[in-house]
Amino acid sequence: MKLTFRITLCDVDYPMVWRCVSVPGHFTFTQFNQVIQIVMGWTNSHLWQFDDRDLEGENPYFGTFAITDYPEEEFEGEETYVSASKTTLLTYFNKVGQKLNYTYDFGDDWNHEIILEEIDPQNVRTAKCLEGFGLCPVEDVGGPGGWERLKEALESDSPEGEEYREWLGLEPGESLDWCYFAKTPVNHQLVAWSRNPEVFFPDD
Repeated sequence: MKLTFRITLCDVDYPMVWRCVSVPGHFTFTQFNQVIQIVMGWTNSHLWQFDDRDLEGENPYFGTFAITDYPEEEFEGEETYVSASKTTLLTYFNKVGQKLNYTYDFGDDWNHEIILEEIDPQNVRTAKCLEGFGLCPVEDVGGPGGWERLKEALESDSPEGEEYREWLGLEPGESLDWCYFAKTPVNHQLVAWSRNPEVFFPDD
């Protein structure tokens, strides 16, 4: 079974940052997290979880739960704890249009809306990025608000802009392409990950 998802980074506009990815339905949520990290452009350096947070109106498909990999005895959320490494995508995703929230980095709180766009009966073994748009934010920038401040500063000649450039290793006056996304190198990374995920994410 092949599941196709659209993953959109919330609270980030102009441009929006989104990815479309197909994954095997037998993947666990731990594996799905690793796929998201690769296709979005994150570094897998922070805690994460999937949950049924209501991002836009009522969500009729899920109960109240949090799917995560950090130890259950350390879990302090109000949701029901679900082990990501023991739960497959098909456990929850079985109808086109279903949504799930994915949060990465509980300091910066990067929230992603995940929508199931297609269910295909063909069997696949690997994930594939189908399309995408928008540059992934820089880690530890301070969440969506910090990302917007960085973008505004880099488009100016202010001292703050030069501080950001130095932090990012950019040349004086240099900026970034906020719309940039290239799926070919992302898919090369997905192939490398599928061959040896422990090496690709050694600390996961």
